[in-house]
Amino acid sequence: MNNRDIRVIFLYKFNLGRTAENINLAFEEGHVNVRTFQRWCAKFNVGDFSLENEPDRAVDDNVLRKIIENNPQ
Repeated sequence: MNNRDIRVIFLYKFNLGRTAENINLAFEEGHVNVRTFQRWCAKFNVGDFSLENEPDRAVDDNVLRKIIENNPQ
């Protein structure tokens, strides 16, 4: 099962008012992180029903380190 399949289940369960625990019971314990489920439900609550990945918001540690080293206030 891929990530998009899991998101379809998130949307389905969201529409039914179900929880991550129920998804884990149906598929595999630990397969769905509660926080991940909550984040997707928050998207659905504001009308965003896209099941695609959001762009990665990670910061490159090396770039951040150089910025801090160059500005040691």
